[in-house]
Amino acid sequence: SFPVASRLAPYLVTLIIFAEANELEIGWSYGNAGSVYRAVYLTRGLMGTQQPTEKVLIADRPYSNEYVQAGESFLKEHFKWGKIVVFSQVPGEGHMVYSSFDDLRGMLRSERFHYAYVLCDDPDGLMTAFSSVSSPSAASLF
Repeated sequence: SFPVASRLAPYLVTLIIFAEANELEIGWSYGNAGSVYRAVYLTRGLMGTQQPTEKVLIADRPYSNEYVQAGESFLKEHFKWGKIVVFSQVPGEGHMVYSSFDDLRGMLRSERFHYAYVLCDDPDGLMTAFSSVSSPSAASLF
């Protein structure tokens, strides 16, 4: 009863196997709080959008080092064509450290990436911060 595009089915199966192997719950709704990962497409101004774009922000909680490494491996395995950057609030191997969502936004502006995997204790807050980012105002006579 859950519609899945046939081209996405192999990725879904891989994600289910990953979640089961790591004893993680996986949500079956469209990105609500029950999901393991929370993702949002980003515009050039780093604002969340419903339309697919070239930049995706993936928020996740830093459950354990093994979990984070498995998440990074999953992204690198299935999105070999894309540049993946990893951000965390605590130092880690290959992670860029940020101190606040504003700091993260500045770091994202200076990076070239397709997928930004962001580890944070408050994924909902991160999603809210990026969905409410206002783009630069356009020139106007009014």
